[in-house]
Amino acid sequence: FASKDEDDRFMTKEEVDRMIAVRDEMERKRAEMEKEFKNTLKEYKEYKNLINALESNNEDSGIRFISEANTETFLSYPDLYKRSRHILYNFQQKGALPGDEIVFQIQDNETFISIFWACLMGQLIPIPISVGNNDEHRLKLIKVWQVLNNPWLISDSDLLSRLEKYAYEKGFGEVLKLIKARILLIKEVLIEVKEGRLANPGRDDIAYIQFS
Repeated sequence: FASKDEDDRFMTKEEVDRMIAVRDEMERKRAEMEKEFKNTLKEYKEYKNLINALESNNEDSGIRFISEANTETFLSYPDLYKRSRHILYNFQQKGALPGDEIVFQIQDNETFISIFWACLMGQLIPIPISVGNNDEHRLKLIKVWQVLNNPWLISDSDLLSRLEKYAYEKGFGEVLKLIKARILLIKEVLIEVKEGRLANPGRDDIAYIQFS
């Protein structure tokens, strides 16, 4: 048995068999890859949103935080979930509603992450702003505040007092009144009382806003 190839050279039966075997192997691998992809896609579809993905993680996985003093702390995803639910409750008790913007003035990374996830859980919109340690940062915070729809500011007492001083000196007293009426103090929202009500964000909802 023989066959001609494109160059009119006769191929032996052994060569044809090898080509068929290579083709079959390629088809087998393609089928395996397609099956693996479909299984991965199926697993992915089980997560309705990021909140559902966080809720489904186990105690062994989480985030490691390394401080400036080179000390390391570990926050498991289940603990992050619980902590953020408690923070969300405090947000909601203060009157924060889905779609409201939360302007961040948070220095500690672990606190930042916990509050960020609380926002996602309640369909609040986190807006991280560089912490106001100089006048440029404070001016940016005020300008950002003025273009938002329903903003809240989350900060600590020390940063807030510096912002107050700057605002009065630079003629932003009226804006400061609006800010002070919608303050969320970090130490207060970290108190664990109850778990907040989860929202059900969709794919097209805003997750967060980053101002350049």
